[in-house]
Amino acid sequence: MKRLDTYLLQNFLGPFLASFSTTLVILVIQFLSRYQEDILGKGFPASALAELFGYASASLVLLALPMGLLMAGLMTMGNLG
Repeated sequence: MKRLDTYLLQNFLGPFLASFSTTLVILVIQFLSRYQEDILGKGFPASALAELFGYASASLVLLALPMGLLMAGLMTMGNLG
C-alpha cells in the first residue's frame, strides 16, 4: 500500500466508525420509540426483545451505512485541505 492510501484509510476509519455507530444508535432509538407501546409491558422475555432489536438493527444498518460513509468522506476530505 502506498503511503497516501494508508494515511487516508487511517483518517477515514475513525470518523466512519463514529458516525456509523451514532447514526445506528439514533435509528434504534427511533425504532424503540415508535414501537414501545407494542413491545414493553407485554411480558416478553428478554431474549425475545434482544432478538427483535438484533433483527431491527440488521435492517437499520442498510440506512446507517450510507450516512456513515458520507460523513466520514466529508470529514476526511475536509482534513486534507
